[in-house]
Formats: sequence, structure tokens, C-alpha cells
Amino acid sequence: MRTSVALLTLLGAIGPALGHHSDAGYDQENVLGFAATVKQFVWRNPHITVVVDTENATGERVEWTLEAGSTPIMSRSGWTPDLLAPGDEISVRAHPDRSQRPHAMIISIETADGSVWAQDESDYGATASAATLEGVWKGIAATIG
Repeated sequence: MRTSVALLTLLGAIGPALGHHSDAGYDQENVLGFAATVKQFVWRNPHITVVVDTENATGERVEWTLEAGSTPIMSRSGWTPDLLAPGDEISVRAHPDRSQRPHAMIISIETADGSVWAQDESDYGATASAATLEGVWKGIAATIG
């Protein structure tokens, strides 16, 4: 009986941990680049999502789900809820999902007018020097040492 209770307690603690994800699922050593048509632009937390159609090497249509940062982070980077609309033609640079599914983490998007949209990583110093826990925090992807 004690073993069952301990096992259930452990599984209960693991469940929420599995629900959170990080950038570890993306192959950050490789960059994909492709032209695509926006199907859907989802402006909500925890991540902005762009669903696009593109063609693979054999000319078959493939739907990709692209993930960006949270709305506060992307807002600071100049993104807005109406930045992209269905039918917009874009060029994508992204880190592919390690599982080989059509899912990737956005590095940058170039719109038809030549504007390049990326996540602004330049304010890490502000997070590092903050005196309170107030505001929006960002993690640093590189190891500090």
C-alpha cells in the first residue's frame, strides 16, 4: 500500500513537469529556410504560433507549425497581433524540431515587403540586472560560465 501511494505521489509530481517544455526539443545546430504561405497566426501565450503551408523537396504540400516567444517578448520585438494574416507570403528561418515532425522554432520571418521580424534578444542585460521579480523575464539559451 505504501509503495502504491508513493508511486502515485511521484507520478502526480511528474505530470506537471512533463507539461512544460523548453528549447531542448529543437535542433539549434541546424537552420531551415523556406518560403511559405501563412494559414494561421495565433497571438497568445505561452507562445505565438504561425501555421504555414510550403512544399517539400518532392513538391508535396506540407503544413508546418512555427513557434515564437510569448506575446510580451514578441511585442518588445515589434511584433503585433496583426503582423501576419492568412495568405501572406513569407520566408522562414527556423530551428527544426528534433523529432523530424514539421514543427520549428522561429529565428526570423521575412514578409513580402522585405521586413525581417525576429525575437529581440538584446535586452538580456536588463533581466540580469533586475532588482525585483516584477515584469517579464526571459531565459538565456547559452550556458554562462
